Amino acid sequence: MINTDPYRNLARRVLVDATVDTRYDAHKAINQLCTIIEMVKDDRPVRRVSLTRRQDEVWRYVAGRIDQDNITPTHKEIKIDCQLSQTAVVHDILNSLEKRGYLVRLPGTRGAMEILIWPEGMEG
Repeated sequence: MINTDPYRNLARRVLVDATVDTRYDAHKAINQLCTIIEMVKDDRPVRRVSLTRRQDEVWRYVAGRIDQDNITPTHKEIKIDCQLSQTAVVHDILNSLEKRGYLVRLPGTRGAMEILIWPEGMEG
C-alpha cells in the first residue's frame, strides 16, 4: 500500500489554486485531478512509464532544481541547461511528462510544477 497523503495534498492544492474563470482552466484542473486519481486508484503503486533520453534528462533537471532551490526552472532555463533547440521542445517534453504522471503543472501559477515521481536519490 502506498502513502497517498502527498497526492491528496496535491489534489487539495489543485482545487484551491484552480482559477475556474474560463472553461480552459476548469478543464485543465479536472485533467490534473484525474491524473492524480489514476495514480492512487486501488492502492496500486505508481507504475513508471519509460521515458526517452531527453524526457529523462528534463525530468531529472526539473526535479533537481526543485529539490535543490525549491523553485521551478523557466522554460528558457530548461532549454539552455538541457541543450534543447527551442522552448517549444521544452513545452512538448513537459506535456509528455505530465501525461505520463511524472509531474503536474499547478493551475493559477505561471510555470509552477509539482514532481509526482522523484528520481532515485531525490526526496522532494
